[in-house]
Amino acid sequence: MNKNESALTGRRLAIIAYTGTAAFAPLRLLRRRYRHCLVLVQVPPYWVAVDSVIGRISYAVLDLQGVGEYLIALHGLGYRCQLARTQPVTVRRWRPMPLTCVEVVKRTLGMDDLGVWTPYQLFQRIKRTN
Repeated sequence: MNKNESALTGRRLAIIAYTGTAAFAPLRLLRRRYRHCLVLVQVPPYWVAVDSVIGRISYAVLDLQGVGEYLIALHGLGYRCQLARTQPVTVRRWRPMPLTCVEVVKRTLGMDDLGVWTPYQLFQRIKRTN
């Protein structure tokens, strides 16, 4: 596989990070350690971090050293990381879904799964398919 093949097929390396901290009180009802998630996607030679927090989506572009430091920082904050790959881009049917952290990660990965609503369900789904 040449280095441009992943760009053509849409299969990029991704890291999903899960945490038990919740900035929004109702999220404390979710499973401990799985109350929020974010995703880092490899776009060689960089990584793009996408984090959806109430009312905004933040992006960061990191080089290899930066992503290493970012992952070390996440680990220090108690995040659990999971390796995945994005799916090829397909035309999605329109669905009225709330733009939660899980939905942002699912869209970034190219997942089209109506049964995944919580970070723990996302973790389990990726664990089964990887």
